[in-house]
Amino acid sequence: MNIKRVLVIGLCCAAISTGTVFGLSHTLNINSDIKIHLNNDWIKLNDEPFIENDRIMIPLEFTEKLNARFETDLSTGYIKIYKEDIIIEMKIGKNTAKIINNNGGTLTELEVDLEIPPKNIGSVCFVPLRFVAENLDFYVQWDNWQRAVAVKEEGDVMTVERPIEFEIVDRETILNNELLLNLYNGNYMSKGLYSLMDDEWIYVLISAGEKPTGGYGLSVDSITEVTPGTAYINATLNSPDKDSIVTQALTFPNKMLRFDKNNIVDIQWDLSGNELSDEAERNEVTSLVQNFGEQLKMVSLLAPEDIIKESMEKHYGEYVTSKLIEDWLNDPMKAPGRFLSSPWPERIDILTVEKLSEEEYEVTGNIIELTSVELKEGGIASKRSITLNVKKYDGKWLIDAFNFGESD
Repeated sequence: MNIKRVLVIGLCCAAISTGTVFGLSHTLNINSDIKIHLNNDWIKLNDEPFIENDRIMIPLEFTEKLNARFETDLSTGYIKIYKEDIIIEMKIGKNTAKIINNNGGTLTELEVDLEIPPKNIGSVCFVPLRFVAENLDFYVQWDNWQRAVAVKEEGDVMTVERPIEFEIVDRETILNNELLLNLYNGNYMSKGLYSLMDDEWIYVLISAGEKPTGGYGLSVDSITEVTPGTAYINATLNSPDKDSIVTQALTFPNKMLRFDKNNIVDIQWDLSGNELSDEAERNEVTSLVQNFGEQLKMVSLLAPEDIIKESMEKHYGEYVTSKLIEDWLNDPMKAPGRFLSSPWPERIDILTVEKLSEEEYEVTGNIIELTSVELKEGGIASKRSITLNVKKYDGKWLIDAFNFGESD
């Protein structure tokens, strides 16, 4: 096999068209949305490639683009791919393959193990791309950052990136422009990239989605034209420091920016930056308590016993242990929920989240009660302090203990 060198700069995927003035979004499926770059050209296939067991599976017909031919036998699952002096034999569902080389009239056979076997999906046969391409003397390179694979027979793949100047759109500009305001209000809570354009500018809203606390920030590091007509935005989500004091409320980190439309027709993006493991765990606990707080008004503690039991299991069962529900059923006065039609418990505002051990957190906060007046005009009717213990059971966080404090 000939080993060839390839340098890939600016491979892209997850394209989002900016050809209208409506916000557009793209939901990434981590096992699909794969782009193929073959000998300096982007390849569009009738049947999309996908990832399985960390290997890209490609339709068998793609081998024709590698100047090879193939034969299949549907009854036996036999696959034969051949090109010049190379023959590859495989079988659907079989984890071994045979490679036959003709070296000046001398045949050599080599049986090798496959990390993933060929498979049929519907009427389409898929084969492992790297294995097939490399044995047909192609070089294969995967760019995880941009979710694209380059397949090259010889030489270097070189794409020159052009930096694109951009500016952040301030809040006042958004508020004074109906199109921008609609773009923002319609999308800032959902993770994704959303865009619109006018005669001069392309406007882009990047949202990191819902975060359970304050302290997060989103920055735009660069925009480059990686291939003619395609802009790539590199953004970073910055998480709060482990010991920082942050607002215990849902936040939605985002940025709106704009840049000269020029000849750009596609926008692609990458959001890097990971939450610290402790912070991510803490956020899970925070979300659990906040989601539990949204269920409190659904449980009437003055209902008959059988209805209370059914209601608690339905609305609390996902968030608290079965033992705690049993304790509450034995003494409903110790349970959170709704006593009157108004005011009602609307939410839990979290004050502190303290890690007690690897398997336990203590959360303090207030149950906030509202009436229809506060719901319309703002404010609160009353609040009552609470302390909760959250423990991990079989990999899942659950509220294990609940205690009321003072009412305000």
